[in-house]
Amino acid sequence: MSEEVLARGFLFRGWSASFLRVPGAIILSSLVWTVVHLQYDLYFLAEVFSIGLWFGYMRYRSSSLWLTIVLHALNNLTAVVLTMWLGS
Repeated sequence: MSEEVLARGFLFRGWSASFLRVPGAIILSSLVWTVVHLQYDLYFLAEVFSIGLWFGYMRYRSSSLWLTIVLHALNNLTAVVLTMWLGS
């Protein structure tokens, strides 16, 4: 939840009201979100950035931080289930 509040709550909201507007806010908040995940390899970082772009767009279209929080939780749940399933 804290990642979403930072990236698509605080940063997106502020940057989208600046000269960057919505496209710049989506891209920059996705970059910040990717930097939070630097412990992963390059392939996964590209995936995180892509998901960040999608979450940013969904944040813009819905005007709801709750939607991205739910999407993020579902994404993490899917990752855990797949890891458990493929690991067994």
